[in-house]
Amino acid sequence: MSRPTRAQSTVPSAPHHIILRGNNRRRLFSFANDYKFFIQQLAHMQARFNIELNAGCLMANHVHLLATPRDVAQFSGFIKGVAQRYAQYRNQKWGGTGKLFESRFIALPIKSEAHLAIVMAYVELNPVRAGVVQDPRAYRWSTHRIHAEPSTGALSDMTAVTWSPNFWYARLGSESAARAREYAAFVDYCLARDRAEFEADALQRAVIVDDDPRIVRRPNGSRVAGAPRENVSSLRGQTRFVTGR
Repeated sequence: MSRPTRAQSTVPSAPHHIILRGNNRRRLFSFANDYKFFIQQLAHMQARFNIELNAGCLMANHVHLLATPRDVAQFSGFIKGVAQRYAQYRNQKWGGTGKLFESRFIALPIKSEAHLAIVMAYVELNPVRAGVVQDPRAYRWSTHRIHAEPSTGALSDMTAVTWSPNFWYARLGSESAARAREYAAFVDYCLARDRAEFEADALQRAVIVDDDPRIVRRPNGSRVAGAPRENVSSLRGQTRFVTGR
């Protein structure tokens, strides 16, 4: 069965989770100026197409956005404009050729208010899940500080774009500070839940230390490549954790 067309999958006036990936996991951003240029294109195309942007996060080889399009033409024109301008900039700067982005961006309509809350937190927690930062507030290239710390959000490079509060975030409080506190608490809850699941998963990936202190083995008996040997003797009969993430 062929996948649905953009017109079939887009829900006008509903928030969508947009994902742009580098072609074959190609790196999109290498330096601060790369991120800044992409943000400039977001702002330029936002003004051109008058599209509502709710949240965003730029990672090294992919981009997450929350956007609410009026119609398919506005949606596709906005993304195409941003991607083409950035690809031209990137290829010219690095002497690259060929496609920078995957041929078709992902746009997933948000199905409920609860879904919207989870996706917004997911987008802004991406740098933490990737191990880039421990606190989402420390990441320059996302909207988290704008939503969780409006007093310091002005320091974010993402303020070049006009970010509109989605209907879930807007109902978190009657004033900016109250909404920020509620949202920050929600993201902290999501982060704590993620870490609990991470630790539970680590238990399933427990590494058994062999009687020979120079060898570390997984439960299936395979050796762990590159396992550190220092202080391994103190781990005999114990369990070490590796997550492989």
